[in-house]
Amino acid sequence: MNMLPDDTGHADRSDDADPSPDRDVPDRIPFTPLISSQADLEEAWRRLMRPLGWSRRALWFLCLGDDDRPLPVIHEVSDLPEPFEPDDAAKAAELWRVMLDEFAPDGSLAVLLVRPGTGSPDPLDARIAAALYAACRRARVPTQVIHLAHDHAILPIPYDVVGQVSA
Repeated sequence: MNMLPDDTGHADRSDDADPSPDRDVPDRIPFTPLISSQADLEEAWRRLMRPLGWSRRALWFLCLGDDDRPLPVIHEVSDLPEPFEPDDAAKAAELWRVMLDEFAPDGSLAVLLVRPGTGSPDPLDARIAAALYAACRRARVPTQVIHLAHDHAILPIPYDVVGQVSA
């Protein structure tokens, strides 16, 4: 498609009806839903992370502005260290504090832990979530409910149950 302006200053869209496969481009409008509850966040993760299915553990995160809308960038921390130590969580929380200070000073953080497999959060998922919650609390990073995505579902790992799962 020719996107150069014509003599009138408008772009020529004469081949807009072209049904070629490369025309199947997602909307360029950023995904910025209002996230005012855990259910809203879970729905946002479902929309952003489909199709489900993972080959390794990783973390994805979004910064939410003070208006409870995500900034238009999603980040991945791939290949989590094994074992995932509290020091790893502290380093992540320090980075997140800097990012929030820079881009969303009164905002918060949303974290998604991904892994292959199925089922409820397992003890390792809970230990990672507990380490992240604790590190974020120490670094003064306001954190939404951490979620887990695996091959079949996205599930919350709320702070008040991480101790119950990791036992």
